[in-house]
Formats: sequence, structure tokens, C-alpha cells
Amino acid sequence: MKSFFRKKQMVPGVYSIAGEAVMRYLIIGEHHALLFDTGYGFGDLSGFVKSLTNLPLYVVNSHGHIDHAGANFQFKTPCYMHPADMEVYRHHQTQDFRKAGWQALNKIQRIFFFWRLLIPKGYTLAQYLANPVSDNFLPVREGEVFDLGGVTLRVVEIPGHTPGSIGLLCPEKKLFFSGDGMNGGVWLFLPESTKLSVYCASIQKVQKLDFDYILGGHSAEMLPKAVLDDYLDVAQNLDFEHGRVMKPTTYTPDIQYRMCRSAENPKNKATVHISAEKL
Repeated sequence: MKSFFRKKQMVPGVYSIAGEAVMRYLIIGEHHALLFDTGYGFGDLSGFVKSLTNLPLYVVNSHGHIDHAGANFQFKTPCYMHPADMEVYRHHQTQDFRKAGWQALNKIQRIFFFWRLLIPKGYTLAQYLANPVSDNFLPVREGEVFDLGGVTLRVVEIPGHTPGSIGLLCPEKKLFFSGDGMNGGVWLFLPESTKLSVYCASIQKVQKLDFDYILGGHSAEMLPKAVLDDYLDVAQNLDFEHGRVMKPTTYTPDIQYRMCRSAENPKNKATVHISAEKL
């Protein structure tokens, strides 16, 4: 199953690991490595990571969602997560939510049949539901630093997408890893999502940090820091009235939300997916 995952070196010592329509990031230092997010839990992610490094490993979750913390059980080491997202994580690891995740990926695969497999060939729903739920966690909060040897990663709290979303700042490589906390189409309609004003404050906070590129949770692209200006523009000038009404997701079948753009800058391609309750 190792071939299910695909690595890409972003800069020396930093790899994206693609699979299941989600990105994980492996940062390798002199004496430790760190894996930022684990994905849904399909395939042998632990084995794939070991093929890239034998160093002692920190496993850190950007937030508690099923597609970012589902393979935690594959790692013997405790995983780090912000305490504010533990309830979200446990809800996402229920049998019903796992089934919803499986159904969502299968639906995407049928529509985009020409994509690489989102679920390993031959891997069944029964196998997925049988995966254990890891509850081996250590709390992580603002300002904590993971020292990998020549490379450090500082925790930055960025609530919005979820209350416990975190990013990692790597000053030596001028990178900021944002998970789903900040991207060009952020979801703010989920029950656990914060109000729009909280998300705005998180963007403004990250804008003050010293880095050159941002790496998100669903695209292996190094985007220039300037994209935060677009994210903030749409968040501060959200055109909810003319937002596109979206179909409810498999995860949230009872929530109505809209994909909204900036009312001030029509050239801005960034969007915020939000419900009226989160305005």
C-alpha cells in the first residue's frame, strides 16, 4: 500500500505526502522528524513515513477532523492536538462519521474517475470501520516549540475552521503550515466552526509572522504569504447576499451554507464557505 501515497519535496527536508485528497507534511531535522496531520487512515502511512526517515517522530494534528487525524492509531508515539478540538476528534471517529467520510470520498471518486485513487484498491469499508480509535494524546498550545535539530516548529493557534485549529511556523525555512485553518476556500459553516470575526483575527495574527510561504492541508503548493491579503479581503468584505447556495455535505446534511466572495474585489478568487449562523 506504500504506492498509494505520493511524496513531493517542497524544500530540502520538507515533504508533502498526498493521498485521500489530503496533504500531510513531514519535516526532517537532525535528530527528530515531525509529521503534521495523518489523513483518513487508509493505507500504511506509518510504513510510508518510515521509508523516508528513521528518526524519532513527533505526530501533530492541525485539528481534529477525520481527514487530518484518522491515521493517528498507526503511530505508537502520542499525538499532539489542541485540547479545544478533542471533542471534535472523538465525534469524527464514531462509526457513523467514518461511514460518512467513506461515502464522501467514494462520491468524489465516481465524479472525478480520472483522478488517482482516493481509497486504496481493495480496501473495504469493513476494514476502515475496524480501525482502532487512538486516544493517546498530548495537549499542544500557543508558543510551544518542537525542536527537530537545526529546524524548529512553533505552534500558532488559528481558530476559525475549528476552535482548536493550529498552524506551525518554521522560521529556519520561512514556512507556515496552516492545515485547513487558512486557505482559499475555508469552511466556516460546520457546527464546530467559530464566528467569522474569529477567523479574521487569526488571519491578521498570522500576517504579522515572519515567513515567505504558506502550505495548506489540501494542496501541495507553496503559496506566497501575500495570499493572506486575499483571504482577509473576502473575510472582511464577505458578500453573503450574493453567495452561491451550496448543497449540504455528506458530513453536514442539515446545514445550509453559501460559497461567498469579496464584495469589494471581484478579481479575488478566494472564498469563504459559511452559514448565516457564523456571520
